[in-house]
Amino acid sequence: MFHFIYKTYSLSGFYYYGRHSTLNIDDGYMGSGKWIRSIKDKSKLKRDIVLFCESHEELLKHEKEYISKHIDDPKCMNFNENSIGFSSINNPNKLLK
Repeated sequence: MFHFIYKTYSLSGFYYYGRHSTLNIDDGYMGSGKWIRSIKDKSKLKRDIVLFCESHEELLKHEKEYISKHIDDPKCMNFNENSIGFSSINNPNKLLK
């Protein structure tokens, strides 16, 4: 299982930090935040993995740190400082994609 913090960004400089747990590191996941969902053409987005984590608990901790560090940046599209996204680790169907 891969656990990582990612940064999804657009060419215009807007970006979003999130977390993801998956068996397939190349599953195409870009995020599930409001900003990501609002973009119709996801091909205009890029995703970089910024940190791998050993556990889900570590993943939650580091996601909160990254978001807290960037939340006041006007280009940051995270709308909440807390780690509140759903967890694919609890949904085996999401892991198969």
